[in-house]
Amino acid sequence: MNRPRLLITGASGFLGSHIVDLALEQAYPVRVIARPSSQLAYLESFGSNIEIHIGDFQDEDFLEQAMQDIDVVIHSAARVSDIGQYSLFYVDNVSMTEKLLLCAKRQAVSRFVFVSSPSVVAELKDQFNIDETYPYPRKALNEYCETKAIAEQRVLRANTCQFTTCALRPRGIWGPRDFSGPFAKFLKKMHQGKLKNVAGNKSVFSSMCHAKNAASACLLATTASHIGGKAYFITDETPIEVWPFADQLAAQFQIPGVKGHVPQPVLKALIPTIETIWQIPYLKRRYSPPASRYAVGLVQYSATYNIDRAKQDLGYFPTISTNQGLEDFHQWVSDMGGLDTYLMQVK
Repeated sequence: MNRPRLLITGASGFLGSHIVDLALEQAYPVRVIARPSSQLAYLESFGSNIEIHIGDFQDEDFLEQAMQDIDVVIHSAARVSDIGQYSLFYVDNVSMTEKLLLCAKRQAVSRFVFVSSPSVVAELKDQFNIDETYPYPRKALNEYCETKAIAEQRVLRANTCQFTTCALRPRGIWGPRDFSGPFAKFLKKMHQGKLKNVAGNKSVFSSMCHAKNAASACLLATTASHIGGKAYFITDETPIEVWPFADQLAAQFQIPGVKGHVPQPVLKALIPTIETIWQIPYLKRRYSPPASRYAVGLVQYSATYNIDRAKQDLGYFPTISTNQGLEDFHQWVSDMGGLDTYLMQVK
């Protein structure tokens, strides 16, 4: 079977590297694009098995050259943060996606798979088992959510009979090589003894998506039929209950678990204060805030997603369970020198 020739963006990052792993395992021809500032050691370890093109993602000539003879673009690169300058989010998440779409069409690429996020429909309230009919909110929670939603809508609108586009929305991606995601930050706070329950006595359920499951969905989308113009939630099979899961994680790594609760009145006063202070340009440009409505909302409100559409249209089924993923992650951390070594690299 001839596999489509892939161009992968974000391959030097967390999810992108797992897409590369699985693509090579399944004998896809792989080309990646990366910025000059990217860390390329992992990708370079594959030698001649992949092509690496280095250049400016805003340079249309560079993008068109990289897309020559490509069948499918998997676009996983993005600016991901709780807060920052809107103009930077717009350039990295919207303008870059538009340029990739334009250049892909010019080079007669047949398919464009966009890695989106459930954050495009996130709201500060419980969302249980929602599906893809759930509307975009009138006001996004932050710059990341807003620009990902804009980019997703432009990708879906670009779909034609000759150019198939779709958007995948993996939730809470976790697994080996995660140095900046919510899972990694969660673990670091527990290790520091700073993680407090912000949900009061409320049970909070959350869908997550192991990086290998997300990568599997991306590759399924390269050949699946009847997916043009559609978005898909992608998750692990079973949601977790957030605060008991935190204790399970702490026990596995033998670190402190959740340390008490944050009173709701304190939380309601603290978050707006922090967000106001973080409008100071110096802070906003350089640092993530210690807390934000978006970050707290991830562990204060339930967010679970229905993946029936992905199962039906993509043939997607999550093969990595939460327990297996935790065991694999623990082994990966041990192999790299232990938890202290790992957490020194978590941003």
